[in-house]
Amino acid sequence: MVNAFWAALEEHKVIPEKVVVLAHARDKKAVGGVLPSLKTVAKGFDIQVEPEMQVVPEDSLQKGLARIAEVLKEAKKKGEVVLDITPARKSLATVAMRAAQMEGVAKVLYLHLKKVELGAWPYPLIPSTLHECHDLGALKL
Repeated sequence: MVNAFWAALEEHKVIPEKVVVLAHARDKKAVGGVLPSLKTVAKGFDIQVEPEMQVVPEDSLQKGLARIAEVLKEAKKKGEVVLDITPARKSLATVAMRAAQMEGVAKVLYLHLKKVELGAWPYPLIPSTLHECHDLGALKL
């Protein structure tokens, strides 16, 4: 999650006014532990944010979709929304992408690491030849 956030700030020049992390209830403790690191990375880019977590229902894709769409709709009222699906479980990422499509979120980011073990490395130490940060909303055939 931290590396994906770092890549969004560095490679896509995202300047967030607010950071919301979507998580299932079972991941709440682990995700909560990462929020301070997101704040620290943002501070390194002179961005002052207080990341927050929103819990997404896991028992139903339909309920998850509705909750994520609600979060995105509220965020869009305040400006441009960028969704990063890199750290999400498949059940969360897929409904998040669908919600983004439904709510007109054009920028959907994904940090593709070409070697899985690089996920534990700090982003600045990952060789640029071994990762690509994609805006999935801009991909073309």
